[in-house]
Amino acid sequence: MIKLIVSDLDGTLLNDDGKVSKENIKAITDLSKFGIQFLICSGRAYWEIGDIIDDCGIKNTAICLNGSDMRDENGNSILNHYLKNDYVDLIYQLSCEQKCACLYHCLDRTYLTISRKELELYFIQYVMKKDRLTTFEAKEKYKRYYIYNYGRCDKYIDDIKKKKVVKAEFVFLNNYQYDQIFDYLSKFDLNVANGYEEINNLEITDSKASKGSMLMEYCKLNNYQKNEVMVIGDSFNDLSMFDMFEYSAAVMNAPDEVKQHARYITSSNNDHGVAEILKKIMLGAI
Repeated sequence: MIKLIVSDLDGTLLNDDGKVSKENIKAITDLSKFGIQFLICSGRAYWEIGDIIDDCGIKNTAICLNGSDMRDENGNSILNHYLKNDYVDLIYQLSCEQKCACLYHCLDRTYLTISRKELELYFIQYVMKKDRLTTFEAKEKYKRYYIYNYGRCDKYIDDIKKKKVVKAEFVFLNNYQYDQIFDYLSKFDLNVANGYEEINNLEITDSKASKGSMLMEYCKLNNYQKNEVMVIGDSFNDLSMFDMFEYSAAVMNAPDEVKQHARYITSSNNDHGVAEILKKIMLGAI
């Protein structure tokens, strides 16, 4: 019997507009009638998902930053895996050499060494080529899309390291940069994963950190068995959950390589795929 349902956010619970549909919210709300808990497990930082948690009426633990950060229902840290400063220096040097944007996620905030203008330029250049947008359209998309606090740009890497980096994230990469960075960092004792194809990013965490391993820690703390858990996702950073837990579902918009690891396939993130799986569980069909 499924007692815990764990869902990714971007590309899974959230639609392409970055919203949780009414259908998904209702299904999540209905879970309480069956004594089933719903848990978010995301690549995002905790401070980024507060509104989503409120919208869904969820008041419990969240697993953030690809399994590097676990928070309780009050937002307090339970368990963390930090990147070693030597690796942060290595990643920073690589971002300078490749001339690309890198985000440094700490427990309190996300920081960048580049300026706000540089960040906007990287985004605009990326989406103009990817989505064939005009400059005006790309700038408008940037205003809608980009949510990071601009006041955290232009920071020195040594000051960022004092905050303790939990996850580093390269964003808006062209294919050459992606391959170069992935191949190079994969040689080290790090977890390197693709998180969200929409921004062609690479997420780097400590080797002990993954969504699957942190979820396993959560299950031990709360006495859940592996066969009582359903995990739902869409991307390569969800594979550690798919491979560790018996019940898994990929949304239809997931890459084929991800879907091959899932036990079930559900509708896309734009067609309330999470709600579809939740309803089947509540009806006893899974």
